[in-house]
Amino acid sequence: MKKLNLLAIGVKTALFAGAVTASGFAMAADEETVEKVERIQVTGSRIKRSDMEGAAPIISITAADLTDKGFVTAYDAIQSLSAATGTNQGQAFGGFTANAETVNFRGLGPNRTLVLLNGKRVANYPRAYNGQNNVFNLATIPMAAIQRIDIVTGGQSAIYGSDAIAGVMNIITKRGVEETTLNIGGSTTAHGGANNKKISLVTGGQSNDFNWTLALDHDVQDALMAKERSWLDDRFDRPSDIKDYPEHALVMPRTLMAMQFDDGWKYLDPGKEACDQFDSLQHANRPSRGYYCGVDASGTSTMINGRKNSSIYFNSSYEINDDHQFNADILFWNSDSEREGSQFWDTRFLRDEIVEGPNYLGSGYFYTPGDGNYNYLQRTFQPQEMFGKGNTSKFDEQMLTTTLSFTGTVLEDYDYEVFASYSQSKDEQSGYRVKKEVGSDYFVAYDAESGAPSINWDRWFTPLDEAGFNEIFGLNNSESDSSVLTTGANITGDLYELPAGAVAFSALVEYEKSEYDINVNPRTLGKEGQGWAGLTGTEGSGERARTAIALELSVPVIDGLLLNLAARYDNYNDDTQVGGAPTYQVGVEYRPVDELLLRANWGTTFRAPDLHNVFKDPSGSYSSVTDYTLVASCNAIAEGNPGGVLIPGADIDSLTKTCTEDFNESYTVFGVSQGEKNLKEETGESLTIGFVWQPLDNLSMTFDVYNILMEDAVRTYPTDRVMRQERDCLAGTEDINSNLCKDTFSRLDRYADTGFNTSYKVRETRSSFINAAMQEQTGFDFQLDYDYEIADFGVVGFKTEYSHVLKTERQTFTGDEIEKDYRDDYQNSEFRSKVTNSLSYDTDEWHFVLTQYRYGSLPNDVDEDDWTQVEKRRYAPLFMYNLGVSYEINSSNLIRLGVNNLMDSRARYDASEQGSPYFNIFAYPSTAIIKGREFTLNYTVTF
Repeated sequence: MKKLNLLAIGVKTALFAGAVTASGFAMAADEETVEKVERIQVTGSRIKRSDMEGAAPIISITAADLTDKGFVTAYDAIQSLSAATGTNQGQAFGGFTANAETVNFRGLGPNRTLVLLNGKRVANYPRAYNGQNNVFNLATIPMAAIQRIDIVTGGQSAIYGSDAIAGVMNIITKRGVEETTLNIGGSTTAHGGANNKKISLVTGGQSNDFNWTLALDHDVQDALMAKERSWLDDRFDRPSDIKDYPEHALVMPRTLMAMQFDDGWKYLDPGKEACDQFDSLQHANRPSRGYYCGVDASGTSTMINGRKNSSIYFNSSYEINDDHQFNADILFWNSDSEREGSQFWDTRFLRDEIVEGPNYLGSGYFYTPGDGNYNYLQRTFQPQEMFGKGNTSKFDEQMLTTTLSFTGTVLEDYDYEVFASYSQSKDEQSGYRVKKEVGSDYFVAYDAESGAPSINWDRWFTPLDEAGFNEIFGLNNSESDSSVLTTGANITGDLYELPAGAVAFSALVEYEKSEYDINVNPRTLGKEGQGWAGLTGTEGSGERARTAIALELSVPVIDGLLLNLAARYDNYNDDTQVGGAPTYQVGVEYRPVDELLLRANWGTTFRAPDLHNVFKDPSGSYSSVTDYTLVASCNAIAEGNPGGVLIPGADIDSLTKTCTEDFNESYTVFGVSQGEKNLKEETGESLTIGFVWQPLDNLSMTFDVYNILMEDAVRTYPTDRVMRQERDCLAGTEDINSNLCKDTFSRLDRYADTGFNTSYKVRETRSSFINAAMQEQTGFDFQLDYDYEIADFGVVGFKTEYSHVLKTERQTFTGDEIEKDYRDDYQNSEFRSKVTNSLSYDTDEWHFVLTQYRYGSLPNDVDEDDWTQVEKRRYAPLFMYNLGVSYEINSSNLIRLGVNNLMDSRARYDASEQGSPYFNIFAYPSTAIIKGREFTLNYTVTF
């Protein structure tokens, strides 16, 4: 195992975590005041303590912070944290998880931060993130129910078990509410669209031995289309210089096109009359190839999903007697969401009998013996052909979490909790797609006897009628669910007294069972018919059981010096190689004076493989590969050395055609991947060293250097590595009879001699999951909180939070050279630094907050062989501002006006990005950028 190494020390400011220490005072006439300090449980430990700051740094976001900074969702709040430097896929731009919102701390991945609800595990999003991992969906947590969110960055496996490699996020809900608060709010954008309407009610009460809290929340988010932004509604909104565009990028996109080979590829002119049958298509021309029907559909994609969320949260507590309480928590969340997209068909999706026959040439090119032509067809269906339903994808999601517990005191001095928690997440998705073989037969007839295809030109150049739509389209519906059941018992208290104080302990026993099940439509994976045109999917189902025991000790060594020890053992009962996983943690707190805390925390970490990594069924996807074997073979032919051709048994004439006709060393291929049951756990270590200093009552700061190491990280077997290994095996660099080469050859198939430019190209790749990667990151966090009272004029406050990555090392595959400078690598699109500054001003009635977010520099999208590539560079940091103004009309009524993205800031345009919206949507806060300047208004009444 690679050892932790703190490489540098820097500066970090953070909001003082606001330790809310409850104190009770007993007053008697003419007697001394006696202060009694109550212990509370803090995220990062199960031992109750009198101070929120400990050996491990904690960031706390309160309900007031959520309001002050103008956050609309919990996801917005978490994503804004300076520690969230990693790339992330939100719901705004589609993908495999087109309606989920996650967070990525320290760039270790969204599946490596453990999310808790009131200290208990909750069900993951039932779909697989990017078709690979199981993650938590932050969209399921309603703002109205949140009291605060605690985040402990760094490894916490010895306390919480698996998943806590990058940190732990504990969402703490409201309880003990004794008043009723109604909040009505909404937002709109300066450029139009993406309006939001929200209403919530929080109430509660207490009667004798019973108290309860109820939170209801409902919000409606309007969809935002690209056409609603002037910088996204045209194909020439691209930031690259138009003079650098190749011919195909300068002409109208090819919406309805037929191409045939006649001394080169030429478009078959449909005629203006054919194009005019469609509402928006134009008779367009590409000088080198001819006429077709085209339309610029740049503005028709969904930038932000339309969404309706509703939730109900209920908490209650019943005092059985002075020593025992019964507690219940229930949270139910429901979401209905939609996004628009386009549907297409081309001749890559001909029926299997044609593709597997002698007339198919690969990549959508095919031969029609009846007229002796080589053909390629391409078509995007227009709204008039969809009859109001074909372009909409719908998402129906729910989450239910319930926790029942008994808490109290036993043997007079020991606090206990016995609990059972169950959480389930469900998802249903639906949308219309073209049935592959039916769409093929509609446009390209197939003669079963001769195996010959022929094109129905009347249908091809005519809009679908409703009967045609109903014939070739089908409803692609799928569903998935995940659940986690956790039961356990915890006891904590003081063991015995030492000269410096009491030795405190916590002991835990826990059992967990987690399950997931992804069921796509039978047609998606070819279990019914021949699949959908252009759509693959991922399925899987599995379960695992886990038992755990954990022990923590807090030992006061001398006055001011506290030693925290933790050990945990998790045992897994599943199909993997994890088995038992012990973890350990040591923390040191030293207070030389009351105002200063010096601290350090070290621990080992582990993470069991995601269920989908283990149980993923064979699933399809499309990806681009670089064909190193083909490149080497083409180079040999170009050099007049046919003996240097690497592809076994290749016909030189056919290979020459592949190498000369529209040759490209990179192209898209179909891939199949599946789970791996022999995976073992990911392991690592985590270390933080720092201090908390409060020199004045109104000034506090923290500074922590961190180092996180992760080894044996689970990843897919890299396709690029397979392609390189195939070349090396065939070239003799590797022993062709070795197990490595045998494994490599089993992972790909090539076309045979097609007589066309597809001869010998890769047809399909196969992959699985492996423990192979390593990543280590060193950086620092700095936080500062300062308030200054201006006599009778109010209080000015300043808060800053700064995270900086000093070094990132990465090894993408076991045995590869370690990339020691990966932090600055042009393939690394994670922020090296993030800063949040807040300036506030408070009077009795007014509250002003101006928040600045600074996102560090990012590299452009480097691709040496891409025509859009500009000179390598890093784009300047992005600054965004939120402003909030609250006025307290009286003790019961409050109104707040906010402006998010005050300066209407946009991400730095990347001239090498071809895809809208032309910036790195996985790094920048894409939702806020696309919305632009947003105005919010909220009215709160308490009674």
